[in-house]
Amino acid sequence: MARQFTASNTERFRVTGIAVTAVPVTMACWFYPTNAGGNDYCMMQLTDASQSGQYFRLGLAGGDGLGLEPMASVSGAGQFRAAIASAESTLNNWHHACGTWTSTTDRNAFLDGGNKTTNTTAGNLPTGLDVTDIGYEGDTSPGDPWDGRLADCAIWNVELTDAEVAILALGFSPLQVRPDALQFFAPLNQVSGDERDIIGGLTLADVNSVTDADGPPLRRPTAQILQFPPAAAAPAGNPHYYYAQQ
Repeated sequence: MARQFTASNTERFRVTGIAVTAVPVTMACWFYPTNAGGNDYCMMQLTDASQSGQYFRLGLAGGDGLGLEPMASVSGAGQFRAAIASAESTLNNWHHACGTWTSTTDRNAFLDGGNKTTNTTAGNLPTGLDVTDIGYEGDTSPGDPWDGRLADCAIWNVELTDAEVAILALGFSPLQVRPDALQFFAPLNQVSGDERDIIGGLTLADVNSVTDADGPPLRRPTAQILQFPPAAAAPAGNPHYYYAQQ
């Protein structure tokens, strides 16, 4: 199961709430692009909703003339820095993207568990982060809406190793990779309406009616039990929540 986004309708998910506000950060998701119109495309973003140029973003670098490569970008006080994976994704196919950020001089982008590129140019880190967006850049200069499908959007408060990123790209659940550090996980497995972060209990509002779609080839735990934490508070400790793949 996945959700289908239409860029022309600026379809997206959004919540005032954030799982990670400072480095180290890892963001990952499965993506199925359907447009190569020359723009960059935002898959996930942690941002300051009241300012422009304060964010961690995982997207596709469609605007660089090279193809649709995953891009791990960061901006602090408008100072943009990005790592762009060394290989291109293809339209109408499932791929895995991952970005890691560890300091003012280290950010990494991966495609399908490899094709890693590191960017070490010094740049400011973002401050004041308070909103999580999926499928859209949600600061005061919004844009780059996603065109295609997304699934298994996850955020950790550590830098995943290259080997751990490769495990995710094999289709294993984020719940099975560094679960002690997993802070946010939205499977995007609902047919319609809002989605849930099943780790932190955040509800991501469906903006402009994101539809459902077939998902990527994923490996799931044998015992698949759908459990949600209370909406008003995160679960105590860090239990392993499993969910039904639909």
